[in-house]
Amino acid sequence: MRWTGPIAPLSEFTFRLNDGDVARHTLDRIASLLFAANGKRLTYKALIA
Repeated sequence: MRWTGPIAPLSEFTFRLNDGDVARHTLDRIASLLFAANGKRLTYKALIA
């Protein structure tokens, strides 16, 4: 029986990313993350709320 806890979806994504069967490569994803985060700020108060 396969364990289907909260880690199972991460394992699937990790397999897909490591396999190379993705539409966007790692550097493209990192660049879009940095572009989207530019000028935004997460405060500690908002983080723990």
